[in-house]
Amino acid sequence: MRVQPTLMVSASLLMMPLMVAAVPVVSMGAHGSRVAQIQQQLQDLGYRPGPVNGNYGARTRMAVAAFQQAHHISGHGGVGRKTERALVHQLTIQYPATHTLWGQGIIKSPQFGSPVLALQRDLSALKDYQGGIDGVFNPATVLALKQFQRGHGLRATGQLGKMTALALDKALAAHRAKKPFVLGFYTQYESTATASQTSLSQHLSQISAIAPLWYSFRANGSLHDLGYHYARVRAYAKAHHVGLYPMIINGFENSAVVESPTIRAQVISKLRAMALADGYAGYNIDFEGLNPNTRAGMNAFIKQLAEALNPIGRTISVDVPPKASPNNRYAKPYDFSVLAQYARRIILMTYDYHSVGSPPGPVAPYPWMISRIQYALTRIPASKLVLGLAVYGYDWSSSGKTVEYHDAQMIALAHRRGVPIQWNALDKEFTFQYMEGGISHVAWFEDGYSDKFRMQLAKKFHLGGIAMWRLGDENPQFWAEVQKTGW
Repeated sequence: MRVQPTLMVSASLLMMPLMVAAVPVVSMGAHGSRVAQIQQQLQDLGYRPGPVNGNYGARTRMAVAAFQQAHHISGHGGVGRKTERALVHQLTIQYPATHTLWGQGIIKSPQFGSPVLALQRDLSALKDYQGGIDGVFNPATVLALKQFQRGHGLRATGQLGKMTALALDKALAAHRAKKPFVLGFYTQYESTATASQTSLSQHLSQISAIAPLWYSFRANGSLHDLGYHYARVRAYAKAHHVGLYPMIINGFENSAVVESPTIRAQVISKLRAMALADGYAGYNIDFEGLNPNTRAGMNAFIKQLAEALNPIGRTISVDVPPKASPNNRYAKPYDFSVLAQYARRIILMTYDYHSVGSPPGPVAPYPWMISRIQYALTRIPASKLVLGLAVYGYDWSSSGKTVEYHDAQMIALAHRRGVPIQWNALDKEFTFQYMEGGISHVAWFEDGYSDKFRMQLAKKFHLGGIAMWRLGDENPQFWAEVQKTGW
């Protein structure tokens, strides 16, 4: 885990699938899944955007402009929040809504709604559906569903019923098992924060699981509920087949949660009950700041938790600090060999080599990462080791203040100060310097480009996956590199 960022992205979110997020205007030259969604919406409303290919060209611009003119929207062919809301509104008028739950009735053309959105995403992940994902059970979705049904020995009705839903779930489970593991740490420090959910919604096909920061345990073993939108996120993850592994932290860096056998048993009993009640796939255990002498207690906690969860089909991942020696004081409580025996995954937090409280420097120096991966592999099977990636950085000032920013904020900061961003080839990280009010500043940060080299390391060492802190802080290049490197 990482401590709460200094600055948060806040907007009105796409928390449920068909709401529209406050996002930048899309215009000529843009490309990607959001463009394909806009093209599909226009096509389903009777406009002619050209091929639904995710490329915002002249024909798409003309279709957008025609839609805006028809609905009295000033946009000049660019799609912003107002136009996106109008597109969704018109779809709700033109197409009948489906109120049938996934797998509990018949969903068919030309219905519109969240189950159709999930169907399109599932078929897209399985490479059956090539169109934009807009929640309309359109002819392209019917054809894709028929293709799936024929390929799985079902009657090709082009309608989604219980048998087809079960076949889709089974096919997606097999598909995900073959894919490399991509975990996104999910946060919502404020009720209005939307960045993690927006990123999840936009990159569902690339994200295997999320670890929401939801629960902490106090030193007396009582649960500290952090008060976020559990039910909505649970429903969203279930509908879109995303593994849900809530993050469990040891509030206030307490060690009693692992040192005391009584409190250990109390916490484990509570976690087992919550997993059953709320349908969690398991948990992400993020105990930090432990007393250096708590190695035996940490081992016991993970062993006993695994023994409580595995029989009910739940698994755990454990976040561990990187080290190159078993005697590293901060990392001493984390016995890699023992933890790997009981945890499904071990997430190596290879970031914050330099951070708040340290001198300026790279957040995750490349040579340092290599040495920490190599050490971890002497104690953890490669298939269980997940590489932690950062998409943020720090701005150190000579006044002693250090501020954390995500990558887009860093780039904007350098542009505002009119200073060049430099690439450090050794550490494979970006840096820049500037002066403000007589105070000197040094910044280092990670982004999608720098993480490309770290993803390549994960491939080179045949690691079991990557984990990114945190969903919503990354720029689009991160996901482009995930695609290119095979994650």
